[in-house]
Amino acid sequence: MGKCKGKQTKWEKAERDVQSWLLRYGVKSTHQPHGTPIDILTEAGLGIEVKFASFRTIDKKRKQRGWAFNLHRHNHLNESAVDFYCLVLGPDREGFLRKTFTVLVLPAPVGQRTLAISPRSLLMKFGGRLNDWKSIADAEQAAA
Repeated sequence: MGKCKGKQTKWEKAERDVQSWLLRYGVKSTHQPHGTPIDILTEAGLGIEVKFASFRTIDKKRKQRGWAFNLHRHNHLNESAVDFYCLVLGPDREGFLRKTFTVLVLPAPVGQRTLAISPRSLLMKFGGRLNDWKSIADAEQAAA
């Protein structure tokens, strides 16, 4: 990881933070150049795509708030190089996550171009996948 020039965007910071957390779990990785199908490549060859979403209105009719992730690139979903998605949940003003670094770790393929997650679905459907760095570490060990 080289020096960053200027201020990082939220998604660039998310990619760096994901790499740091992976290293804490013993997973060494390299950031991939812009335009490649994945954001992070581990030493054992696992492809990780990092996505960031701010907490916002995801359903105007029901006034539902949450996070909406675009898993596609240029309206095309290609998950062939992706082994895991790290969906970084931006902080919310309501105090649900506050400013904690919270990541939803999902094994690929997901099979959806977009994924909308409400606080309820986060707990009910995806709760076991929150900050689930161990699943990537286990897959890394198995692939090595």
